[in-house]
Amino acid sequence: TMSITEIGKDCGAPDRVSGIHFFNPVPLMRCIEVIKSEDTSDETFQRIMDVAKSLPCLRGNRYIAPVLKEGPGFIVNRMNAPANIYIGWVYDQAKEKGIDWARIDADAGGKMPMGPCELADYVGLDTMIHVMNYYKETLSPDFEPPKVVKEMVEAGNLGAKTSKGFYDWSAGRDGIKAKVKAAEPAGLFKLESTMAILLNEGCRILEEGIASGYKIIDDANMAGMNSPGPFAAGKNNYEKWSGLLEELADKTGKDYLRPCALMKSGEFAKMRK
Repeated sequence: TMSITEIGKDCGAPDRVSGIHFFNPVPLMRCIEVIKSEDTSDETFQRIMDVAKSLPCLRGNRYIAPVLKEGPGFIVNRMNAPANIYIGWVYDQAKEKGIDWARIDADAGGKMPMGPCELADYVGLDTMIHVMNYYKETLSPDFEPPKVVKEMVEAGNLGAKTSKGFYDWSAGRDGIKAKVKAAEPAGLFKLESTMAILLNEGCRILEEGIASGYKIIDDANMAGMNSPGPFAAGKNNYEKWSGLLEELADKTGKDYLRPCALMKSGEFAKMRK
């Protein structure tokens, strides 16, 4: 994430600088985040919001998410980032216990377009390490990349783009899908834990004033990731999920996963807009 404030400092008119963050592929993904720096004027911010709304999208109307305060990852990427802490722990546990990667992906039960291992391969294991190292520096040391992924990257196995990562991609994706379908779930990766982590980070985004309400966060996630945000389900499950995160933090040794005050209290439900 580039600092819009730093970019604007040397331009001579920092009040006229704002940020725009697109989601790939740009013509198809509806979400655009418009970022307000420490110096951006309200007039500039509104003008850039209007410009963003005018940009065409092949899948419907643009959704413009106002980012009211700079922070690592802005809104959508920030909220999804801590899931990698948990998923990385799952990878290392699976390697330590000799669990086949297909069994980890089978844990997703078909509720994700790709399981966590296949998805990491598809995005690129080197990309995962780069992203986690960034958040390790800007948010918490708990974003330390998983040992098994570092080993694969050091060996030159970056995922689909090198035909080898968690899976062998030389025969294409169909073989991987068939392997996952036939695998017995390991019971190690739990999708509910991921949703609890997203809710917690969404609440941190609200606490920090990066977004004004949870509906903006949920809508931005759907428009930017094609995936529902955590707040709709979280309003009814925050107490259960808070307990789940306390247990997960104890189990993994990753304190960043502990629920923040806003999540534990449920007060986020009053912060819709």
